[in-house]
Amino acid sequence: MVYIYRAPRSTRKLTALMTMNELQPYSKSGAIVQEVFSSIRTVFAYNSSEYEQLRYNKYLDSCKHESKRKGILFGCYMAQNIHSLSEASGAATEIWQILDDEELLNDNLSQTNKAIEENIAIVGDIEFNNVQFSYPTRKDIQVLDNLNLVVSHGDKVALVGSSGA
Repeated sequence: MVYIYRAPRSTRKLTALMTMNELQPYSKSGAIVQEVFSSIRTVFAYNSSEYEQLRYNKYLDSCKHESKRKGILFGCYMAQNIHSLSEASGAATEIWQILDDEELLNDNLSQTNKAIEENIAIVGDIEFNNVQFSYPTRKDIQVLDNLNLVVSHGDKVALVGSSGA
């Protein structure tokens, strides 16, 4: 239980520290650029452009090193979610197959268009007879067991479980 609290907290602190270590060299390299541009004639007069470039690159290299370290930390932190993403991708496969079924979509679309064109008002009662339902992961528990229900036109009905959902 302590790990659940400390791991994200320590990761957050370490990321903040790494970001500070990354930003300080950026600040120093920016100061070098400002210094060089403000005295560009002197830099060219003494032919020290290569020296100034090396000084600038030294700070950028330390930024690059710190960025790589932070990237590795972030990658390790995100690796925890890869399993969940893989499961979600596998579960979505069936949904994508249904959505990609053009024949089914076109059939439903043509029926919808036909109803719109004919301007048919669909009015009537809805009747459910002997409806049975259980969740795929808990097939032994019947959520709906031989439900019979008639909903008259204009009525509003809600089915609420024991949890209130």
